[in-house]
Amino acid sequence: MKLIFVTSESMLDHSYTMIRELRNHVELTSYIIAKEKSEELKDFCRDLNSVFVQRYSFKNPLSMLKERKLFKELKNKNADLIWFDRTTFYQTLLLKNYLKNYLINIHDVDLHPEEKDKHGIWTQKLIFKRHRNRIAVMSRTQAAIFEKLYGIKPFLLQLPIIDYYGVVTPLPKREPKPGDKVKFFFFGSVLPYKGLENLIEAAGILSSKGAEFELNIYGKLKYNEAEFTERISQNKNITLVDKYVDYKEVSSVFSSNDVLVIPYIQVSQCGPLLIAYSYNTPVICSDLDGFKEYVDENKSGLLFSSSAGLAEMMEQIIKDPAQIGAMSAYINKEIHDKFSMQSFAGSYVSEFKKAAGI
Repeated sequence: MKLIFVTSESMLDHSYTMIRELRNHVELTSYIIAKEKSEELKDFCRDLNSVFVQRYSFKNPLSMLKERKLFKELKNKNADLIWFDRTTFYQTLLLKNYLKNYLINIHDVDLHPEEKDKHGIWTQKLIFKRHRNRIAVMSRTQAAIFEKLYGIKPFLLQLPIIDYYGVVTPLPKREPKPGDKVKFFFFGSVLPYKGLENLIEAAGILSSKGAEFELNIYGKLKYNEAEFTERISQNKNITLVDKYVDYKEVSSVFSSNDVLVIPYIQVSQCGPLLIAYSYNTPVICSDLDGFKEYVDENKSGLLFSSSAGLAEMMEQIIKDPAQIGAMSAYINKEIHDKFSMQSFAGSYVSEFKKAAGI
């Protein structure tokens, strides 16, 4: 089977993971689209032999000409299927004029309530209107949401454990010693749907009890900056790293902490969770379907439904840190195989063939 994969700079981590394995199963050519060719993209293109395509701003009307040129090139490749990890508005508009067999990944079937990116919102509406039968989703939770909304079963290309950052900067995993404080951490840009308020409140409950622990928050504050900074400064157990974490630093973050806390209030698939698994890092997650799909409760992670519940889960680990090692061992033994790209590759190829009519 001849497959072309078109991805973008914002999807590098899982794109790398997927491409690297799929090359063993299909004849694959990959394209990476970005405004500029950063050092990270140079590495990406070199390692995966990807074609780099420079784009204009999404608002630039000249983008239409760029997209036409790209689509003509893709059409001339005579691939069985063109697989887009995302599409721009102009791509979505032009797609049917140039290509017959294609799939479009949707990363959030149900957009976050605070989403304000007009380009993204308009593009998704257009995708659902014009390409509803050519949509692929990245979790079973998303598939259920999509089927409920539209009465159609989408193609399923389930998001695998993301091993990209370990490949870029491999580092040994921290091994806590007796008497060490447990290091909890949050990772990713701080947006309203991620529920950081719940984590700070839970940390406050623990601190009021005199619990000894560390909570490290890695990610740029995108709202309520003054309020978050003030609340965090009042708790000696919390450290805030208020910046975008460069791809070369991600491995250090996950390797040097013990338990990832993901207090989201909305989720249908989650990258940080799948990066954590690549480092055998246990997780504490909100009790939502998007997490329950991936978390074996009390084995690979813990689930909670309120700030008080989160505090209880964190306290449980503080009092019995041996759980960290037990959950890490379980992730290594059971979760890696279950959610690895190697395990998913066969189902991906089946979905590709179905979409291509093979």
